[in-house]
Amino acid sequence: ALEREPVRCDEAGDGRLALTQAARGYDLIVLDVDLPGLDGERVLRSLRAAPPAANLKVLMLSGRAGGDDLAQLLAAGADDY
Repeated sequence: ALEREPVRCDEAGDGRLALTQAARGYDLIVLDVDLPGLDGERVLRSLRAAPPAANLKVLMLSGRAGGDDLAQLLAAGADDY
């Protein structure tokens, strides 16, 4: 859906690649909780420990939405879930 907008969109198939690509400096990262390799929460914590951009926003996505998951990801630094 984002590819139709006038923004650059890239995709990573696993957590390690997501961290590598994040170093390019994005404004928004849409991050799946259940990534292979490094899971989304570990990627999120790495991004927050060493932000690749000053105002980076991270939106977490998951097919298994639960209150505990939401609270944990927001505490880890997600901007929304």
